Amino acid sequence: MMQGTEKKEKQYKRQLVNFRINNKDYALDIIKIIEIISFKDVTPIPKLPSFIEGVVELRGLVIPVIDLKKRLGLTLAAGGRPNHILIVKIHGTKIGIIVDEVREVIGVEEGSIQSPPEILKDEVSEYLMGICKFREKLVLILDIENLFTHDEKNVLGEIKKG
Repeated sequence: MMQGTEKKEKQYKRQLVNFRINNKDYALDIIKIIEIISFKDVTPIPKLPSFIEGVVELRGLVIPVIDLKKRLGLTLAAGGRPNHILIVKIHGTKIGIIVDEVREVIGVEEGSIQSPPEILKDEVSEYLMGICKFREKLVLILDIENLFTHDEKNVLGEIKKG
């Protein structure tokens, strides 16, 4: 019996930060996240793409903030205020990502992460790294590096400089 336990512990587990949007589970690889902060008011900046909510100040830095619901084309749920902002770094630019709720860090065996179904490949492959099951729920693992187009990354980088 002991051998089976030892084998399981030796399998590689990917550490993911599990969060919720519209009561659905998503995740990002923990190595992509710099920190998680409580939601704070965002200062809007006019004439930006609709998914860019504006900026927040964090320890003297101005950080652009995006609404992940809008970026993914999800409907905005009535009521409910988001609870957290994930601070990530994409190509040298710190960006805040608004999510409804950060749940926990989960360990998922590398082999249990599946590719998106073939029928969805063209629609989501650029930003969906994979899908896994955790506690009987499907979790969509986002690829934050590919969530934005080249032009959108440039806009986000310019906000920081501006």
